[in-house]
Amino acid sequence: MNDYKSWARGLSKAGYATNPNYANRLISIIEDLQLYSFDEAFYTSTPVQSHLSKKIQQTITLNGIHIKKVNEGDSYYKIAKAHNLTLRQIHKYNDTKYGKHQILEKGDLVYLGPKRFRSKKKKFIILSENTSPLEVSQKEGVKLKSLMRKNHISSPDEQLRKGEKVFLR
Repeated sequence: MNDYKSWARGLSKAGYATNPNYANRLISIIEDLQLYSFDEAFYTSTPVQSHLSKKIQQTITLNGIHIKKVNEGDSYYKIAKAHNLTLRQIHKYNDTKYGKHQILEKGDLVYLGPKRFRSKKKKFIILSENTSPLEVSQKEGVKLKSLMRKNHISSPDEQLRKGEKVFLR
């Protein structure tokens, strides 16, 4: 009853899948996402403390968008996989095609959904340090192209100076 590997192979043999690697792929997904923990909790009558609930606790909200603060050893791939997103979605949500580096550092913010066209609460910010439009976009949860359009910025690499007013609406 609780042997997921046999069930996966049985489904494949019974003709429920057209892919010859169905059983192996299903087993891989179950192991990667640790879905067997639900079976363990059911058969031992203990509450589930799965990694799924831990993921929710590790995300915070900024401008109404779920984000994750990067821990040591995290990568875009690991974050995408843990949150059931594609790598392409993660890169799109975080404007990584504009970034100079793709290496995540502890404390970086990774968006798990699309940024907003404007800030929900702030009309503008005054920069406390020299920065780029991409960095402002990441810190405020506003789409880079929208931010550039609102502030008449021609390049995502342009340096914005300390004390400059940046419109978010």
